[in-house]
Amino acid sequence: MAIKPVEEVLTTYEAQSHWRFIKTHTPLDGIPYFENVTYLFVARDPRDAFVSMGNHRKNMRPEAIAKLINSAQQRNVPVQPPPPPDVRELFREWITTSGIPEDGAPTEFNVLHHADTFWQFRDLPNIHLFHYNDMKADLDGQMRRISAALGIPVNEAIWPQLAAAGFAEMKSNAETLAPTIGAGDEWQAKSSFFNSGKTGQWRDVLGDGELALYREAMTTRLEPELARWLEQGWGNHHA
Repeated sequence: MAIKPVEEVLTTYEAQSHWRFIKTHTPLDGIPYFENVTYLFVARDPRDAFVSMGNHRKNMRPEAIAKLINSAQQRNVPVQPPPPPDVRELFREWITTSGIPEDGAPTEFNVLHHADTFWQFRDLPNIHLFHYNDMKADLDGQMRRISAALGIPVNEAIWPQLAAAGFAEMKSNAETLAPTIGAGDEWQAKSSFFNSGKTGQWRDVLGDGELALYREAMTTRLEPELARWLEQGWGNHHA
């Protein structure tokens, strides 16, 4: 997110003395690849990801959005046009864009393209794919996968405290856990940053026409195994 000068961001990271970690919403084709870096990619059912992004946007204060836009404009970063007010129209626009900037400015990055860039390299030893559904079903097991991927031994003495950090616990501690993204007091309600965490929310939002477009995109743009994984996760079959 281009909300701070890159020099300021780099200074922050250079000052860190702990294990450095960077969160990004950028697809793998848009970030540098290093063999000595571990990449953890987390996916969610695209339809629920869309609903979550809508809730996220609604929870942002208008003045915070204005500050972000102004910050981007000052650094000549392209600003996306306001999304259409109708949620179904927005979904139709969102699911049919490529998510690739050169193809035109989408209202949001396309999660299909995003997931595919990591999926194609999932056999590399330093790229690991995780899914929201698996974390909801077995947080302990998924955290152990992360621990193994990073080469950090599990400390069984404190592990129960760590593995208790589920969605409900995060929402109850929203005042301290809701992130600050650089614009000051961004949220209408910090607890709403952790909105509901449920799967299948899209059923109350999307109609038959939107779901037909979605299925077409999933079928034509993704290989069947990736499409299945995006909707369901690994289950008991970890890559």
